Amino acid sequence: QATPITIYLGDSAAIDDNLYVLVRGVASADAVYLVPGYLKTSLQRALTFWRSKRLFEFAASQVEKLSIQNRSGVSLLSKKGTDWMLADKFLADNQAVDTYLTGLQYMNVLEYLGEDKVRERAKLKIPAKPTYVVGIKLVGLSTELRLDVFDVVVDKQPHLYAMLSDKPFIFELEHVHSDKLSKKPDSFRVRTLLSQQAKTVVTKLDVEFKGNQKLTIERADNRAEHVLARLAAARVAEFKSIGQLPKNADLISHWKAFDSGNSILLDLELYSTKSGLYGKIAGKELVLLESGSGAAIPKRPAELTSK
Repeated sequence: QATPITIYLGDSAAIDDNLYVLVRGVASADAVYLVPGYLKTSLQRALTFWRSKRLFEFAASQVEKLSIQNRSGVSLLSKKGTDWMLADKFLADNQAVDTYLTGLQYMNVLEYLGEDKVRERAKLKIPAKPTYVVGIKLVGLSTELRLDVFDVVVDKQPHLYAMLSDKPFIFELEHVHSDKLSKKPDSFRVRTLLSQQAKTVVTKLDVEFKGNQKLTIERADNRAEHVLARLAAARVAEFKSIGQLPKNADLISHWKAFDSGNSILLDLELYSTKSGLYGKIAGKELVLLESGSGAAIPKRPAELTSK
């Protein structure tokens, strides 16, 4: 059986900022060494300093459902095959979801506040309703892991107190994490009008320009690639409600993209306004396009070119 090694810290030495230490258990006789004084500071730590600060042990690939509740509403994300869906309605941006989950994995405890979250919660006067709630459902597990976070002010300083559903302790997070916890549902939306995958299966484009100028562009037409590239490059800056279309918006074009089965892959009305270029998708949703990203979409027949 291995002999334990014990180190005793002694007085400060007269030379520089050094410290005497007694080491027992290394050899047959005790040994005294002179070590840098900062060793004392390193050892004068509370037990919680040496405790693991990692909150979560899961891998992003293990998560099948994710919910985020905050002042902006509730984001409900679920995995369908290899894709993430938002509220079972919108296709989510896989990269945005994976980045968020990776961020959760590296969210560490700033300080442990107590081992009994019920007792410590009352002592810290934490309100009943959390500011943020994150729910995580892992593949193969029936119960959801829940993180409750409370954004409180103590002595005029903001603090993030938190509790995990499967742990008895209460802890504090760095307040910088409030940005991550404040994500809006739209933060996870796909920001492209036409995905690269959809672009590859488009067989026909119908377009109506201002002045009732209608055209059909078959995929074999050299102009098709030119137009599809510009539609796929356009990105959404902000999702709006239908009623937010500015007054005096000018409808400049209406695009429809079809696949071989004549299913509509894109139904887009483009509007020019003083505040930017807006798109109405399938007549149900309004988006404001990023500045410049939708400008290359042809606005008149003369701009339909294969060059």
